[in-house]
Amino acid sequence: SFPTRRSSDLATIIVALMECYGLKTLLEIGCGTGWVASYLPDWVLYRGVDKNLGCIAAALRRCPGKIFLYGDVRILEQYHPYPFDLVCGIGILKHFGLHEWQEIASKVFQWGRYGLFSVAAGPADVDTGTEYHHVFVSRQTFDAALAAAGKRIIESHDLWAPGTHGNELLYAIGPAE
Repeated sequence: SFPTRRSSDLATIIVALMECYGLKTLLEIGCGTGWVASYLPDWVLYRGVDKNLGCIAAALRRCPGKIFLYGDVRILEQYHPYPFDLVCGIGILKHFGLHEWQEIASKVFQWGRYGLFSVAAGPADVDTGTEYHHVFVSRQTFDAALAAAGKRIIESHDLWAPGTHGNELLYAIGPAE
């Protein structure tokens, strides 16, 4: 894999969010090959998790000073302490079927005091697959997962231009007040 401007841009956003709220610990779910982690400063206490062992091996080679773990977010809380100051998941929530999306999203949102997530958003809930899901969720579904987690949107940004079923949004979330 190769670095993208998106990786460095996301790391910049993560660091800005951490500095703004005085955060130190970061859990990245779906960390892939470690590109975002490679752009983070040393003061960030980072832990990355991915379900692909090949990605974990590549991440460990790329960022030998960072912690990368193999794991499935469906059962991760059984093995790792929570919460972190910030939990982020870029491009991961779209891979869970609609039958489990809201439960998983709500659980993952609770793993951090704050969060940063990309969400494939559309006017209606749409699942384009069965074995390999690509899910678009409505704002109503997203808001329900946030409410169940006791979180609120701090800010949001468009990541991708509108597609067939919707577009990808980047949400920064924090404690509900």
